[in-house]
Amino acid sequence: MAKQFFIKFGRPLIIKNAYRDYFFQKSLIDKWCDKLMCAKPWFSEHQSWLTVDLFDTSNNLSFMIDPEYNLYYKWLFDNAYKYWFINSYNRWVLIDWYEIEPWHWRYVWKKISNKLHINWGTFSDLVLWMIR
Repeated sequence: MAKQFFIKFGRPLIIKNAYRDYFFQKSLIDKWCDKLMCAKPWFSEHQSWLTVDLFDTSNNLSFMIDPEYNLYYKWLFDNAYKYWFINSYNRWVLIDWYEIEPWHWRYVWKKISNKLHINWGTFSDLVLWMIR
């Protein structure tokens, strides 16, 4: 995915954050984030070793109105599933339990990424599909 991103945009796909341990996640909650923006320790996808935050993150509005980041997000949304990544939180609090995070990408299995992409699903949709 990083290679194709570089070919398309001429710049590297930058990982700003990946694995977070319990104490780092707790410090985010204590100092920076409200509960709709950061998961509690032990509940963060970052603690699974399967999630990355790409680029500089602040909030979804500033990210999405930046023309450059908006192009990157659109490319990732259209292509990341081919590399087994999904944007975990793209449909807001009532569906995904958190605010939209266009920089937050989770690695999943191929069949899952394809199904979620085709159905414009998120990881919370997958949980619902599994319990039905």
